[in-house]
Amino acid sequence: MEKKEKMFALVVLWRESSLTRKVFAEQHGINMGTFTYWCRKHSNELLKPVRQEGFVELVAGSKAVCQSIDPVAELEFPGGLRLKIY
Repeated sequence: MEKKEKMFALVVLWRESSLTRKVFAEQHGINMGTFTYWCRKHSNELLKPVRQEGFVELVAGSKAVCQSIDPVAELEFPGGLRLKIY
């Protein structure tokens, strides 16, 4: 297991615990600054938008899908222009 995976697993374990970050780090023998770094890195990873490059096949669905409140696909162009397909 590489270091990133190991540290992310510890961050998840900490978030599921009722311990403070400091106490958790001490119990696992991790420097507080190091653990804070990995907590921040894990949060940034979770917030990173998922980007799909290339072509995506869009298939017309039923009438119920077409009347959905949420877009089925969304394209974002440079400059902030967005095309939402419902």
